Amino acid sequence: MLYGKIVDGVLIYAPPEIYKENGEVIILKTPSDYYSNGYKFVRRNIPKYDPMKEILVLDNIIENDNEISITYKLIDPYDSIIDEEVNI
Repeated sequence: MLYGKIVDGVLIYAPPEIYKENGEVIILKTPSDYYSNGYKFVRRNIPKYDPMKEILVLDNIIENDNEISITYKLIDPYDSIIDEEVNI
């Protein structure tokens, strides 16, 4: 399971431990450890796809009170090449 938080619009994944300024080390093991230190469960909604025919790209990151949800979209690599050639 992945945990993280949004900092300045960027998703930062939780480290296995946190080092406090006073030298204390907090080991993050349980969901409550993560939540109490400001991290949320990260749900990655990866659709089924054929990596030989499609490219998986980040579509959106949505944060709510309980979790961070990442959605992806599929792109046809040949459509991407055609778009680039047209824009040249």
